[in-house]
Amino acid sequence: MLYAAFSTSPAITQWSLVLYSIIYTSVPTIIVAILDRDLDPITLLRYPPLYKGGQNDESYNKMLFWLTMLDTLWQSMILFYVPYLTYKGGDIDIWSIGSVWTISVVVLVNVHLGPSLAPGTGF
Repeated sequence: MLYAAFSTSPAITQWSLVLYSIIYTSVPTIIVAILDRDLDPITLLRYPPLYKGGQNDESYNKMLFWLTMLDTLWQSMILFYVPYLTYKGGDIDIWSIGSVWTISVVVLVNVHLGPSLAPGTGF
């Protein structure tokens, strides 16, 4: 079944697309990148086991990739169907539900980035 009201109208307005692309997704990532600190060369030479996880494919491997893909699929289904089923049968228009979807994605991105900014994580 198609969930696009059988029209070619996008659920997200053009301004929402621009703001989502530029501000909502890039700003949190840029903040994390700015606050991320590299280790100084003395620390890196003193603790060579810091590289061991990357060299042994323990940090990121095929299994973690597929788990991430499944997690992303699950999250996208939840973010789509929960608002859709909540407002189904109501008098909400397609652009309003699109705004709910956009806000849901923005909240999810910030929830994922939040722990990396928490105290005690190296910042």
